[in-house]
This record gives sequence, C-alpha cells and structure tokens, in this order.
Amino acid sequence: MFYLKRNDHMSLAVKRIIVLLLFLSQYSLLYGQDKAINGKVIDSQTTSPIPFASIKVKAKMLGVVSNGNGDFQIPIEYRNAADSLTISCIGYTSKTVALRDLQDSVINFIKIAPSISSLDEVVVTTKKKKNLSASKVLNLAIDNLKVNYPQEPFSYIGYYRDYQLLDTNYLNLNEAIVEIYDRGFPSNDLVETAIELYEFKQNTDFPIDTTTTKPYDNEPAKYGRGENKYIPNAVLSPLGGSELSILRLHDAIRNNDRFSFSFVDVFIDDFENNHFLEMEEEVFLDKIPLYCISFKSRFDAGGPRNFSEGKLFIEKDNFAIHKIEYSTYNKTMKETQLMYNIQTEYSRVDQYMYLNYISFNNGFKTQNDTDFKVIEFSYSEDKKAFILDLNSIPEQSSISDTSNYNFMLEGKKLGIQLAQLTAERQVTLFLKESAAAFVEKNSDDMSSKLSINTQNIRDVKNRELDKENNTTVFQFRELFVQKIFPSKVALMDGEYIDKTVPLSKEVISKKLSKKDDYWMNSPLRKQ
Repeated sequence: MFYLKRNDHMSLAVKRIIVLLLFLSQYSLLYGQDKAINGKVIDSQTTSPIPFASIKVKAKMLGVVSNGNGDFQIPIEYRNAADSLTISCIGYTSKTVALRDLQDSVINFIKIAPSISSLDEVVVTTKKKKNLSASKVLNLAIDNLKVNYPQEPFSYIGYYRDYQLLDTNYLNLNEAIVEIYDRGFPSNDLVETAIELYEFKQNTDFPIDTTTTKPYDNEPAKYGRGENKYIPNAVLSPLGGSELSILRLHDAIRNNDRFSFSFVDVFIDDFENNHFLEMEEEVFLDKIPLYCISFKSRFDAGGPRNFSEGKLFIEKDNFAIHKIEYSTYNKTMKETQLMYNIQTEYSRVDQYMYLNYISFNNGFKTQNDTDFKVIEFSYSEDKKAFILDLNSIPEQSSISDTSNYNFMLEGKKLGIQLAQLTAERQVTLFLKESAAAFVEKNSDDMSSKLSINTQNIRDVKNRELDKENNTTVFQFRELFVQKIFPSKVALMDGEYIDKTVPLSKEVISKKLSKKDDYWMNSPLRKQ
C-alpha cells in the first residue's frame, strides 16, 4: 500500500512514497486452458488498441477485460454455442459481435467507434444538470456512495494476474481464478472479505527471470535505496497481506472511508483537499453521459519531488463513480519518472455498481553502485531555499557553482543566490528574493509545475549527479471481474485462503461447480 512519511527535520518535507509490495515467489505449475478465440479491440478511427475494454459473453453475462494492448481471449466453446460478444468502453459506442463470425486461427480485430452524443441528448442533459462545478460533482458522488454501491454481501469471480514488463516484454507471469466474497461496502475489506482460489499457474509460455523476482530491500534503506532491488524514494510498509489482498486495498472506491494510497489517502475526506479539480468535456459510455474531472495534486500534498494527476468519470444522472485513473510521479534532476499508476473501473449490474477491474503497476530498479543520486529534495520556507540530500559526498567546486542548477517554475527561471554545502551530503540552494517571492506565490501547485535540472555536478568519486545506468522494470497486479453474484454470501464450509500468505502457497478450492465457465485471459505471446 502506498502512503507518505514526513521528514520532520525539514520545514516543508518531502514525503516518501511507501509501498507494500510483495515479491513474486516460485509458483506451482498448472496446465493452460484449451483452444481459444483471440481478439484485439481497436479504435475505428485511429486503429489504436483500446486497453481495458469490457468484453461480455452476452447470453451468460460473463466475460473479460482487454489487456493493455487491447488483446483478449474467449474459450472456443462459446462460439460453438452460437453466442455473441458485447464490447464496451468509456468514450466509445458499444458493439455486439457474433462469435460465429470470429476465427480461431488468427487475431480478430474488432473496431469500436468513439461515442458522439446527439444534439437532443446534450440539450436534455444540460437542462437537467446545469453548470455544476467539479467540486460539486465530486461531493455529490461521495454523498451517493451508499445509494450506488452495494451495502449488503455479494461475490464475484475474476481473473487475477501479476507480471513484470521490461520494455514491452512480459516476465514472470502468474495467473489465477478467484472468487471474492465481499460483505458489503460498510465492512472492513482486508479483515472481513473472504477469498477462494479456484485455479493458479505460473505461465511458462513467458520468460521467468529470477533476478527480478527477488524481494524488495528498501527497508532498511541505505541513503534511501535498497541494495539489490528497490523502488526509488520509497521504503516498504510493515503491513502484511497477499499480493491480491493488497491490490484490492488500492481500490479507493471500495475502501472510500479508509486509507487506500497516497495522495488519495481517505477518499471521502481527503481527495478534494489534496487535489486541484477541473471539469473537462463530457464523455460517454455508449449513450450514458459521464462527467470527466481532471485533477492534479496540491503542493502541500506532494511536495516539490512528487506529484499526482489523473481523471474521474462520474455518471451524470446518478453521480455514480465509474472510473478513477491515478498516476504518481517522482522528479529527479534529469527526468520525471512514473512511480505508480492505478486504474479502477466499476460498472452497473441491476441496482448497484460493482468492480469491473483494477490495475496497479509500479516501477522498480536494480541497484547500480555507480549512481550518484539525490535521495531527498525539499523546500524550506524559513530559509527560502531548496535542500538536496545526496547519497554520496559531493565535490565542493561543482556544487558551489550556481550556473550548474536550472530550476524553472511556470516557465520562469528561479535565481539562486548561493549554493552551499550544509552537511556532508547536503546542499542548500538559497534563492534570490524575487525568486523566493515567486515560489511563495505559486506554492500551492508547485509540484507539477516545477522543473529541476542540474549539470556538471559530481561527487568525490567523479560520478555525475543523477546519471543512471540501471534498468527500470514495471510490476503489475491486476484483477478483472468475469461475473457478479449480487446477494451471494460466503458459506461456513468454504475453502478460503489466508490473505497474509502468497497465492502460490495456497490450496486450490474444489467448491466451484462450473469451472469451465471461467478462464484466464493471458496476454498474447510475441511470435
């Protein structure tokens, strides 16, 4: 779980992102599914792949969600049953395709068109909900959480997977079919939700790289980093839980009254306080109009080193939250890096909104002893200075030259009066009066608008600051719902997993009667 930790010795602390991430273990092998129909959902105008599109087998009302590159799989027996698929996605018009028209020996490209509302629909919607601010819409959505989301027990069966991406290559792909028994939104998700594991496998069609499956070693961190595998500017939380349980805790809609992740914190209490909101042009889910609210984190939430941005999609008629897209970034002296991205989408089944999918990924690096890094970056209002904490002793003449620093805010260069070594591994950059006044004026949203660059700064080992030679790998954990069971409760004799134990070590439940109805939507392997 991502959360922030203050550094109390600084007046405006840089808040470290802390994440609970479980390393991937060696998993038991389970043989793959039978022959399937492979498809790819693409935009009818641009032919670009459409990620996270919902694909439902119409007669059975179960299905999958397309992968990040638009791919999906459907077991071939559904074509033999003369069924059809319904494809839908926010921003697009839904489409129905007969399964008998799809081939089993090729990738079937399915085009869906962007949604365009009719003039009559726009006029009716405008009269009904006129000129609501982004803040008002968000608060109405929060007020209607109990109306739009299930308060009583329910369950759903879904496809879970975790994997790593190195460039565009999948590594260490592990997959499962699970059933989640939720006692309703008022319940404590981590404590009260029960989970049955129906199928599990390590997919050996994809490479297995043991060097990236080692545990994270950020804690205890040496100068803010681990020794072998680490998340930049992060330490690990001591909170326990399996990889699936922790993924679900990052669902800020389900856990709206509890901490989910930085900078959402407690969604119903903190989201608006931590972000600037802006109303964008409305979008459509087929013919359903949705408010689109973009947001960026405030400076006092993220500090100068971290910032977040994303979008909320909220239904106009009933203020149900359909989707949250959330990304958090870390700034180094050379670049802005994605720390984590979370996408959570809900869809309506009968009266209530239920989870459709949640996707969570974060970047990590392997240790490179040749790196000279900034490990903390903050701004002191009292000193009117930026403070850089380094992982090595800097060379005096290079850090004292103010021309080696280029800090830009709102397109304006911030003048530095003095660059001074204030501790063995700490540099303080005192601003000129005019620059300090400009920073104070723009401090609220400085996180996303501050650009920081350095040049020719070296340490006593002659290593250049923030010049990296290591590899970034992205870790994904994803859950895609295949079927919802409203009002279903967990039975006393269920074979439930221990949510503190990795799925690889759990016993497979034999309680699922129609196992063939559910399948693993594995990524398409590169040829």
